[in-house]
Amino acid sequence: MKLFIKHIVIIAVLGIFVSALAYFNIGCLFRYFTGIPCPTCGLTRSLLSLLRLDLIGSFHFYPMIVPLLSAVLLALHRDLFPKYRKQINITVVVIAIAVFVVYLIRLFNGFIV
Repeated sequence: MKLFIKHIVIIAVLGIFVSALAYFNIGCLFRYFTGIPCPTCGLTRSLLSLLRLDLIGSFHFYPMIVPLLSAVLLALHRDLFPKYRKQINITVVVIAIAVFVVYLIRLFNGFIV
């Protein structure tokens, strides 16, 4: 039950945050303040495409969507697998590094949409 409530709270907070950004026509806070696309630029559009089962569109907007979602799920649920906590932490860090490397490649090659 605690895990279910945790999910609901996270989804609600993210929903409110994204709605507030859309309402004030800000978009990405990182890009708004720095002028540089953030490491997760395209993530929302990618997630929406993924929910519509448009895998090619999802990959186009944000190629690291599946690894990033996997890392988030692992990080949020690591308490369910105490025996594998160290492996989960390592996996999450490796995925975070991969996300950053792909971000740099996309940024310097002009692939960020």
